[in-house]
Amino acid sequence: MKHLILLIFVFSNSLFLFAQKHDYVWTWGYDDSYPIFGGTNLNFNKSPVDTDYVRRDINFQWDCASICNKDGKLIFYTNGCKIFNQKDKLTKNGAGLNPGTVSTERCSEGNIIGQGSLFLPHPTDTNLYYLFHLRSERVTKNNLGLIADKIQYTLIDLKGDNGLGEVIVKNKVIHEDTIAFGKMTAVRHGNGRDWWIITSRMFQNRYIKFLFTADEIKGPFFQDIGLKNEDDNGTGQAVFSPDGTKYIHFDRYNDLNIFDFDRCTGELSNFKRILLPTARDSIDTPIKKYPKYTVGGVAVSPNSKYLYVTTQTDVFQYDLAETDIKKSVVLVAEYDGFNHNNHSTRFFLQQLAPDNKIYINCTSSVSYLHVINNPNEAGLACNLTQHSFRLPTLNAFSIPNFPNFRLGKIDKVICETPIATKETQSDINFNVFPNPSNGQLTLQYKSENTLETIWELYNSVGILQYQKTMQHIDNQENIKIDYLTDGLYFWHLKSKEKILQSGKLLLIK
Repeated sequence: MKHLILLIFVFSNSLFLFAQKHDYVWTWGYDDSYPIFGGTNLNFNKSPVDTDYVRRDINFQWDCASICNKDGKLIFYTNGCKIFNQKDKLTKNGAGLNPGTVSTERCSEGNIIGQGSLFLPHPTDTNLYYLFHLRSERVTKNNLGLIADKIQYTLIDLKGDNGLGEVIVKNKVIHEDTIAFGKMTAVRHGNGRDWWIITSRMFQNRYIKFLFTADEIKGPFFQDIGLKNEDDNGTGQAVFSPDGTKYIHFDRYNDLNIFDFDRCTGELSNFKRILLPTARDSIDTPIKKYPKYTVGGVAVSPNSKYLYVTTQTDVFQYDLAETDIKKSVVLVAEYDGFNHNNHSTRFFLQQLAPDNKIYINCTSSVSYLHVINNPNEAGLACNLTQHSFRLPTLNAFSIPNFPNFRLGKIDKVICETPIATKETQSDINFNVFPNPSNGQLTLQYKSENTLETIWELYNSVGILQYQKTMQHIDNQENIKIDYLTDGLYFWHLKSKEKILQSGKLLLIK
């Protein structure tokens, strides 16, 4: 009987993973105002992958995202300015994304933030789809130029407009700041249902995180780790490894920033910086001296072992399983000088595809993609073929932004938010004040028993922030938590056996 139950579980989980085909159609290209232009779809429902020429009134430049239903049928796509539906028409109420000066100036060509848009399905409602997106704006102060200044979401109900979808919430701001230009990505929470969304702040080493659950979008949560993010105009890329254990942030100033990632808590750790073997640095046994690059991207192999890094002229492979990742570097491709329509096909951004290949776009408007055919293999066995995939139309800069939709829950780990929000009655008179608090807090404890208790404070995603052992009868403790960020917290008063009382605390400094 146990074997039968296990077999049913494995079969059900396999069906879940197989059915998550939200990334099976990639959209890019131009409108159909000129024969060589027009739209292209890459359709991974076909084996091998094939292309479809599509007539539509939308241009993609940097910003590019799409979403299919779980069975692989395209339902929505965006260029960061408007949302189109499965009929390649404007979704009802789908115009006017990211309103502002830059949008007004550039949206005829498409938004100019790489990894600036990301579609995610609602964790439980199959009719709801969220588009998380960054607004670009021009800032003259301190010569900042273009920045991202808002993280927003737009909500689409697939039931609207007779099943073609309708935008029911648009440009809802969830955070305002000087945000790094793009590099927004996501990974499934360890429970296999919710999502972590992450980007970073410009000019700080601060990462900005949200937890997207069936009930709400929690956050922002901040973590200061690693190096200060510089203004690279969105010329890099950020990705999670397919197994969700590594987060890689790449830009032309700091090169590779590699972190371990905890899918349960959302915490980054074990920061490593790796300088590419360019003219600024060399490995112990240099392959050769490289010119300083200006753009680049990253992707990780399906088995989460190999990291691929593109500069304009070179593609490197690193082994993430090695203790010294830097020494594992292998040069797997050098730009061969091929041009199309007098434009180069130099390497740019990457995306791991459902066929377990990695596709690389180019830095110019051309009709070719590069392909890493066997990314799970070491060194040159990865078989990178340059300009080997021909598109029916031109494409410049854009490549769709997808997380790993087929990543399941963490096995044998309880990975739920450990927070009780309802009050639990006991014979203890316990008070926490003032509430809201500015960081100075009093814990007042009165009881007739001598049960040893512990007071614990959690942030809104269940990460323990503070712990205090209480001294039994008629005790009052004054504590300071002003080092914590503003927001809503949850507390428990616990004995060794159970939670005695619980409550909420609002911290506003």
